[in-house]
Amino acid sequence: PAILYRQDAIGGGDVKLLAGMGALLQPRLGLEAEMYSFFAAGLIAPAFLAYEGKLFRTLRNTVLLAVNPLLPKSKRRAVEPALLTWFRFGPAIFIGMVVTTYLHWRS
Repeated sequence: PAILYRQDAIGGGDVKLLAGMGALLQPRLGLEAEMYSFFAAGLIAPAFLAYEGKLFRTLRNTVLLAVNPLLPKSKRRAVEPALLTWFRFGPAIFIGMVVTTYLHWRS
C-alpha cells in the first residue's frame, strides 16, 4: 500500500486503514484481507464507472498511461488530470475484512 500511495494510486487514509487491519489481524490474515480488498475493488470499480458512464473513458486513459512510457517522446499523448477518476477504497477494504473474518471465524 505504501508504494501505491507514493504513486498516487490510493490515499493516505487507505494506507493507514490497511496498516491497522494488518496489525489487528496479524501478517498472514492481514495480507489475506488486503488481497480480498483488492479483489473487491477490482469488481466494484468497473461497475461504479459503468454506472456513472465513465468506464470506456477510464479504460482509454488506463491504456494511455500504460503505453505512453513505451512510446517515443514525439508520439506520446498527454492525459489530462481532469480526466482521471478516483475511487473510494474504504468499502472494498471493509468487504475484504468481512470475507477474511467469515472464512476464518471458527479457526
